[in-house]
Amino acid sequence: MPQQVASCSFDFLSALEVPKRLHPSALGLSSLVRRSVSARRHQAFKRVGRGRSRDLTGSQVASMSAEDRRNLHAFRDYVTKTLDPTCILSYMAPWFKDDEVQHIQAEKNNKGTMEAASLFLKFLLELQEEGWFRGFLDALVHAGYSGLHEAIETWDFQKIESLEEYRILLKRLQPEFKTTVNPKDILPKISECLISQECEEIIQVCSNKGLMAGAEKMVECLLRSDKENWPKTLKLALEMDENKFSQLWIVDKDAKNAESKVLEDDEIETSDIQIFYKEEPECQNLSQNLSPPSGTQHCSFP
Repeated sequence: MPQQVASCSFDFLSALEVPKRLHPSALGLSSLVRRSVSARRHQAFKRVGRGRSRDLTGSQVASMSAEDRRNLHAFRDYVTKTLDPTCILSYMAPWFKDDEVQHIQAEKNNKGTMEAASLFLKFLLELQEEGWFRGFLDALVHAGYSGLHEAIETWDFQKIESLEEYRILLKRLQPEFKTTVNPKDILPKISECLISQECEEIIQVCSNKGLMAGAEKMVECLLRSDKENWPKTLKLALEMDENKFSQLWIVDKDAKNAESKVLEDDEIETSDIQIFYKEEPECQNLSQNLSPPSGTQHCSFP
């Protein structure tokens, strides 16, 4: 009804006034304020629907786009470390030109995924068409980047940041992973932590280059995973497969403490053994009829 439409439009414009007045910078806001502003903006979109975007004034649309652009630029390192842009290019077709798509694909083939993600982000931030940011978020959802989508939607990357210690550990253990893990055996068990296209690429690498190359590709994909549970999922998959790499892949802090305790106990036992060997020369005095070794004749015994 007309009254309902008018009320809905008023709520939408009121919600938009918050980011318009604040003009916040991603680096200057606390995470609480970022979440509050983003949540209000998202709720406004949900109430009126994307089809009602024509009710916005040009300055309001520009204000929202500028804010999203600033925040996305501020958090670009998280995006480039997580996103494989070739997984979402098909969903970004309305905003990207054909030559830009080809350039991004060539960048991945020639230089690597992170370089391709940086190029993708450069093209994305240069877009001026209305709806580019919402289109990007929708593309993330369709491709399976649920963690990255949530982080950008709220401008809170703490969950992704919390995975950094496991990325460092996996990088350090990569040589052992390549030689002990069969990627075909555990892929079905960890597929939920990867993008569908990545699973297909792992299988293809295994077929074309062998299991060790496939394991290396799996590590590469896990290092980019935005799923909060991927370290524990990998642990369970290794244990189900009875793979000895599971002994190295420790994700529980209590288990880490337990391992340290075992190492300490081993050191104590080693010390006891050393003391025992030091006492061995005294045992030689019990046999008076035996001559001492020539190398110890100068020693004085009680």
